[in-house]
Amino acid sequence: MCSYAYLPGKKQFLFNTPISSYLYEYSGVEQVDDNRAHVHNQILVGTIMSEQREVVVTAATSEFKIWASRDGSLLGHFRDVSEHEVTAIAYDGTSKFFMLGTQSGEILGLLYTGALMARCKCPGAGEVTTLMPIPHGFVSIHANGYVCVWKQMSHSGTLVPGTVQQLPHGLTTSAYCPNLQLLAVADATNKVRVYLVTSRTVIGGTLVEQGSTDAHKGQLQCVAFLSPYPAFVVSDGTGTLSLWSVKPYLWPWMRLMTWGNKSTVTAEDVGQGSVTDVALIDFSAPEADRRDSDLYDAPKSAVQCMKFYTPDELWTGDDAGFICMWKLGSVIQSFMLHNVEALHSRSNNHKVRKFIFAKQSKGPTPSVAFSWQAHQDSVLSFEMLKYSRILTCSIDNTVHLWYITETSTVLLGKLAMVNSN
Repeated sequence: MCSYAYLPGKKQFLFNTPISSYLYEYSGVEQVDDNRAHVHNQILVGTIMSEQREVVVTAATSEFKIWASRDGSLLGHFRDVSEHEVTAIAYDGTSKFFMLGTQSGEILGLLYTGALMARCKCPGAGEVTTLMPIPHGFVSIHANGYVCVWKQMSHSGTLVPGTVQQLPHGLTTSAYCPNLQLLAVADATNKVRVYLVTSRTVIGGTLVEQGSTDAHKGQLQCVAFLSPYPAFVVSDGTGTLSLWSVKPYLWPWMRLMTWGNKSTVTAEDVGQGSVTDVALIDFSAPEADRRDSDLYDAPKSAVQCMKFYTPDELWTGDDAGFICMWKLGSVIQSFMLHNVEALHSRSNNHKVRKFIFAKQSKGPTPSVAFSWQAHQDSVLSFEMLKYSRILTCSIDNTVHLWYITETSTVLLGKLAMVNSN
């Protein structure tokens, strides 16, 4: 497990290796300082940062530590928090406490002082694999295919269970969109289901299915929403990316377009601009013509991670070591996607839905702003820091810090990751 956490407004970021958590500071353009190494002598489960409270919480299999984000000093060390291993960590939607999920399916609600506030469990759900904050509560995803919505009662801090949904084929990846309150979950049949999530009712949350995608050809790797636009992108193991609409904001539920991530960058091309081929499947063509398309036949690098830093810019990292930034502005205009605020400002939603979506046989493809080979092997994760810097991690735990301009990318340095005991 390798991941990042970084505090907006501060020149600090945290890098997590399987047993260590490193705090770094950066200043100017070229300087990166190893400020301090924070070590758990156990497998590191995850890290969260609270900007309001200026603390960092790191969780290991049977303990968690609370640090001051200003100087990295240790504020508290809490051992044996549960009889079972800790498997997930997240802050709640109110930012008043954080949650730890365990192997038994139990969820612990804790204050940032380390005090235990509440315990809750969904019977039969299995190990907690993911925790996601939502307004006034959170969502827990479990190994047995359960998706649970929880609401925090403000007067007592009690965690009230809401809707519990069991998906028959288990879960492989998920994403949550706070603006739309939509949860997308991918299952083992390579389908994505999207749910409208709310926890406003007194008895708990609700989970309303909005639809499901067709099966994809390869195992689904990741999902990302175009918030505030009602659509999302899915990547699969064949190097194919698909843009889907979401109802009830768009009608009907359907795939808008699919394109391929065909990496063609050579060592001489690094930092030289647009160097990734783009192919588009024409969904107005007969099915036989689609199968014969070069998009299905040509070898492509599978996208392992992706994020939207602005609604019209999709960043992807693939298993060939490439980072790519796709421009989706023309696609958004072509399909007449409107943000949620524009939808709610109109009085007649039925008329709005007819106006919003008009299927087109052909349209613009996502264009590549630039692409470069960040690593020689698969890019596992990346994070955008302030002032156009990108932090990338590869499969061999090497971390690179890149400086990005409109025309080129510059490697500022490689961060040496050595697990400490």
